[in-house]
Amino acid sequence: MKPISLFFSVATLAAGAAWIGADAYAESEARKRIDQRIAQMQDVAEIRYEDVDVNLLSRDVSLHGVSVRPRQSREALLIERVVIDEFDSNATDVPAFMSLQLHKAEIATASLGTLGAGLRELDYPDKVNISLTADYHYDRRERQLDIRRLEFDLADAGSLSLALKLSNIELGSDETSLMRLLFGYRNLIIHNAELRLQDNSLAERILQQQAEEQGISADQVRSNALAALDARIADSEDPLSRETLTQLRQFIAEPDTLSASIRPEQPLKIRNIPRRADPLTIARMLNLQIKG
Repeated sequence: MKPISLFFSVATLAAGAAWIGADAYAESEARKRIDQRIAQMQDVAEIRYEDVDVNLLSRDVSLHGVSVRPRQSREALLIERVVIDEFDSNATDVPAFMSLQLHKAEIATASLGTLGAGLRELDYPDKVNISLTADYHYDRRERQLDIRRLEFDLADAGSLSLALKLSNIELGSDETSLMRLLFGYRNLIIHNAELRLQDNSLAERILQQQAEEQGISADQVRSNALAALDARIADSEDPLSRETLTQLRQFIAEPDTLSASIRPEQPLKIRNIPRRADPLTIARMLNLQIKG
């Protein structure tokens, strides 16, 4: 099962659990509500769980030992824990708000397409643990989407997270809404965004792969990359370009966290970004910052 399919299967289940969180029911009532939702989903997937608990203070609902097997699949996918903080259980289309976490879902790299093939080339195991987090709010009246956190975490490799605020956006799963979003993207208004990479072992494995291909040590690959960046930094006359290259150099020297953020001085409509503007002009309009 692909991560996106897994997420939406559990998100549908979360709609049942959200009723509990909203009313702070005890565990016995939680089981009843969740079992009702699972029964409604039986034509789509077989879902089981070992235990459920409700935090009466925070109103979080946690499912433990979750198993999800789509009807078209022979293999069930195991998730250590699912935490539902909040969910728009009244939604008939795209939920207006959601805060949901999937902890340690064991997934075969073969189901991850190009990403999985790349992981196998870097000697990651055939099965990996993936955690997913979605935390967002959509204001239909203001047509504003605030993604507080959308994160994909691959155990032992690293994580990639996105925070994003857009307006003049209409969310919907029907064909008309999707086509309007696809062809009208230049009418979207950007408020801010941040993409953050947390590295655990991915960078070092890539360096080792490059070293094996070039017949040199990983330390030499790193030294060559740093020397090339030093040369570009010395040749650059633009302060923004120099700062960006310096932050990239810092990440390569000591891989840890690399982030790219944009925060224009005023919310910026994509249409107002010149199509043929050079990258540095666009970076300045967006107030781009790279931190390593």
